[in-house]
Amino acid sequence: DNATALDFTNTYAADGSVQFAGTKTLTGKALAADDFSFELIGEDGTVIETVKNDADGKFSFSEITYDLDDADKTFIYTVKEVNDGKSGITYDDTTYTVTVEVEDAGDGTLKVEASDNATALDFTNTYAADGSVQFAGTKALTGKALAAEDFSFELIDEDGTVIETVKNDANGKFSFTAIKYE
Repeated sequence: DNATALDFTNTYAADGSVQFAGTKTLTGKALAADDFSFELIGEDGTVIETVKNDADGKFSFSEITYDLDDADKTFIYTVKEVNDGKSGITYDDTTYTVTVEVEDAGDGTLKVEASDNATALDFTNTYAADGSVQFAGTKALTGKALAAEDFSFELIDEDGTVIETVKNDANGKFSFTAIKYE
């Protein structure tokens, strides 16, 4: 009976993969590892993975693997930077759309072609900080009534240069113009 039941079954499988990557640039301040986060988002809006930059600004997502069920399909992903509201940072609001086409190569592999931007997902942020200081005081005079503009006060920089001269008001108060720093 075995002579007529010599059946053989072969299975064909194919796979392939793609990996997305980019570079983070920060101007105005040194970039540190893990400063910024980036999201890989699927077509349905679900965040597939969130990664952070390394000390050189590089970041990459985990490899995405496709199998034979994915052949002759196109996949669309979105990559964007997470704006976590760090003080002084102007975030890059670029949103990249990455397209991946998967085809069966017929030799056990899948031909996985990603759009040109798949490894050029580059974001640039700018850091700028500012602040100001204002010097003020009160003049007291004993033995005589104080009048407005009786006394002058100088604001002098570290080189000895007079930046501003102001006078007191009738209550003895005086203040210099605020100095802004960037």
